[in-house]
Amino acid sequence: MKNKRFFPLLAAFFCASLFSNLLFAQFENTFGSLVNHEEPQDGKPIPNSNYIVLSNTLSYGPASRILLTRLGSTGSVNMNATIHEPGSPTTAYFGTSIDLDYSTAGAHTGYFIAGSRSTANGRQAVLIRTNTSGTVTWTKVMPNNDVSGTLIESGVSVERQSNGDVIITSNGFNQAANNHRFSVSRFNSAGGQLWSNRYYATLTTQNFEATEACNAVRSGVDVIAVTGRYRATGVANTHTFLSCINATTGVEIWRRSYDAGQNGDQGLDVVYKPANGVAEPAALMVVGSSGPGHPSLWVLRANPLNGIASSKTYAPSVFYSGFSGRAISLDVTGTRAAITGNIIYQPSPGNILSGTFIMVLPFYGTELPDWTYYYSSSSPQFTEPHSIARITGASAGYFVACGSRLTGSAFNDAHTIRVNSLGSNGPTGCDIEQISVIRTLLGTSSSRAFSRTPYSWTNILPARITQNFSQEFCTGLLGGIGEDRTNVIVEEVAAPRLFPNPVSAGQTATLAFDLPEAGKVQVRVFDLAGREVWTFNQVLSEGEQVLELPTSQWAKGAYLVQLQLPALSKTIKLVVSGN
Repeated sequence: MKNKRFFPLLAAFFCASLFSNLLFAQFENTFGSLVNHEEPQDGKPIPNSNYIVLSNTLSYGPASRILLTRLGSTGSVNMNATIHEPGSPTTAYFGTSIDLDYSTAGAHTGYFIAGSRSTANGRQAVLIRTNTSGTVTWTKVMPNNDVSGTLIESGVSVERQSNGDVIITSNGFNQAANNHRFSVSRFNSAGGQLWSNRYYATLTTQNFEATEACNAVRSGVDVIAVTGRYRATGVANTHTFLSCINATTGVEIWRRSYDAGQNGDQGLDVVYKPANGVAEPAALMVVGSSGPGHPSLWVLRANPLNGIASSKTYAPSVFYSGFSGRAISLDVTGTRAAITGNIIYQPSPGNILSGTFIMVLPFYGTELPDWTYYYSSSSPQFTEPHSIARITGASAGYFVACGSRLTGSAFNDAHTIRVNSLGSNGPTGCDIEQISVIRTLLGTSSSRAFSRTPYSWTNILPARITQNFSQEFCTGLLGGIGEDRTNVIVEEVAAPRLFPNPVSAGQTATLAFDLPEAGKVQVRVFDLAGREVWTFNQVLSEGEQVLELPTSQWAKGAYLVQLQLPALSKTIKLVVSGN
């Protein structure tokens, strides 16, 4: 496993192993459009060692569209499809959560997508069912009004049930009342509504904003566990709540709020772990963040029977400006939790960067992480959604969807990381850093009163359009773009080499790279303050190229060497050391 540090300033790159590894490659990639935003929301492994990523995009029209991107086993993009409303290009669609649908024989038949659509007076929660290529088969819309007025409402979670039904959890905000409430609804596989309720607080001064949900079991009964933010009207800080709802009847069983004791916290995702012997009873685990300014990772473990919980926070043992858990799943063994989120770190004075981390954490025992890594080729915005899904079997590991930027893009793009069960993303050049964390025990909880009101959904049918994307490899390749590129073969180009590195002051460093065909070559060198210290622009002939960098003229310190070729972009960190 690599344990190296690499701090990209100008771009994040696609990382993909070109070697077989039993056809189950680890990889790290960035894909999207250079002209506008792609915002990844969720991702899942799918059959045949492929992956599906749900994003929102502003690149293909005047309003947001839902975007489905399918990746092959090595991370190559082989499908991009947007979903929007025919004849209404200004109606925005947003996806937030995706789950797979299967036939009774167990074959993968499509996807369920939770999200929202814009209206003249807010947003409506939507539940979309597509086939495996993203073509919509049915869509349900929840009218965004209730007894207290119009809502801004959005689906936040979708969970397929064992019998083929599907449950969507939504969050609604009433602007006039300045109040949040959430809804949970169950449909059969054909889109028939079985039940649907909005869930309220008994006191109108209490806000419950749902952020995620999961399937769980309580005393042998299937339930839905909903987590999110709790806030009393007029109070600035939020806290975490957890609600348990009967998945068959829609009856809410219990609801509790939790306080990390750090001037604010929030629950952002939840997972259920079945019992693992007497020593490890069944449990729910909620992950999020706590504390103002520089938040820490906030984790609570709750009893599905009544919501009684223990909680703790985790912080890196080195300088950081933020460490927030965004998503959680079970680990590859099904007995621990796998957590992903953001870390804002400072590799050098004045150089603050954002990266994605993965942590494997026991439910019981020491409750200290088995391992924690951050992936410095990622560059997500700190409040950006993350998702994590486990992969079991011979190719066990994890699949993370988050955000980064393509080279030269001023906008956010999609980023995915496929690691093995120990956190390695595989290929040379995609760097990771192990970090240690400090645990603090704290937190309290309280029971909350609640009520519910039934509501009905209506129908609408958006359409699917194939789109093209750019894709980057940290090994120096450009990836497949568009649809039906599963069998595309890309010729490998050797990665650029920069040596010696570190280089002693007074000596020169050499940059070597292959140029498959004649073209313009640009090299720009920056110090960590962002000042350009050297540049090279010239058309070179085909073949292996060698450039000497005038490092003998540069002060001691770290530099970023940006190489731009016709079909390759690469940034390499160079250290000039003392004599």
